[in-house]
Amino acid sequence: MEKLKSLWKNLSKRKKSLLAAMLLLVFILIVTAVLLSGTPVETAHVSQGPVAEVIKEAGTVESESALILTAKQTGEIRGLLVEEGDAVSEGDLLLTGEGSSASLDLKSQQSQLRVLQSQYALAQDAANKSRLLYEQGAVSQQEYSQAQAAANQLAAQVDALAYSIESYASSSGTAGLTAPIGGVITGIFAKEGETILASAPILEISNLDDIYVVCDLIASDADLVTPGDPVLLTSQEGNYEDSSAQVRKVHIKAQDQLSDLGIQQKRVRVEIDLGQEKAPRLGSTIDVEITIDQHPEATRVPKTAVYERDQQSFVFVVEGRKAVEREVMVGLKGRDFTEIITGLTPGESVILSPDNQLSSGTFVKATDVTHKFSSLPASP
Repeated sequence: MEKLKSLWKNLSKRKKSLLAAMLLLVFILIVTAVLLSGTPVETAHVSQGPVAEVIKEAGTVESESALILTAKQTGEIRGLLVEEGDAVSEGDLLLTGEGSSASLDLKSQQSQLRVLQSQYALAQDAANKSRLLYEQGAVSQQEYSQAQAAANQLAAQVDALAYSIESYASSSGTAGLTAPIGGVITGIFAKEGETILASAPILEISNLDDIYVVCDLIASDADLVTPGDPVLLTSQEGNYEDSSAQVRKVHIKAQDQLSDLGIQQKRVRVEIDLGQEKAPRLGSTIDVEITIDQHPEATRVPKTAVYERDQQSFVFVVEGRKAVEREVMVGLKGRDFTEIITGLTPGESVILSPDNQLSSGTFVKATDVTHKFSSLPASP
């Protein structure tokens, strides 16, 4: 230290001034480097605007009047008259029912009916002749009554067997399968010549004019949904969007369902009406976003600015080129924005997607990307 003092005293005024200037320049360079350095971050301004909280789930496009027609008897499929995509009217014959074991049984009963009908015709003819003879006094009343009773008995047997045949034909499907409603064949589950069991599905008929969307929500989410809530429907392929759909019905009973992870869950079915004439393909999967609450003029930040720790919410605010952690109270959580109830004011700058290394007091080099969010749609 004494050597430095002695060296300083021996320096001329000119050298002293030059050294001081150099030290000042070094200091300025250090300060400039500090000011120009810092952790690179992207920021956005706290703004005022709409925030909507949504529930997201996958749904399925269905027809409200879709019916699956099943086989009434075990047998071989023969006489299939329609193909998928065919339009049918109520009462149209879809399957002839020929060739099954039940149809053979029916033919046997029909043969028995013809025999009975022949016997009845003969008995009735005999009864008519007996009546004429009785009127002429050629036969007694007892003989006439016996002849008429025999005819009446055969008539009853004919009626009973005819009714039995009609019922059997209807219940067994041997009379063929007819369309109970008008619509389009949207599914064929059996092939010509295939042997199927009783109650096995054969055909599906759907009305393409009453298409809607169903989704199964976790019970706690379904509790937040009410009929009339707005819904955004989008196809996973990106070729369909309906922003005017709305919830039609929330079913009362929760059903057990197995999640993709193998977890048993209670889910509630929700029905959604389309908001436009163009409908997605029947049976396709559709993305569903149900808006359960919305605030049109909320103080908001991009949702990536908010993080949680110990069940509390925080953001990093940029103050004088430093990141400052601040606790906030959040409200609605939308698709793009989170509502801030307390802790921030419009115009402040918050850091987006802060990493775990960022801490309060860290110098940052901010790039403002607020413009990216100003172009987002106002809807959820």
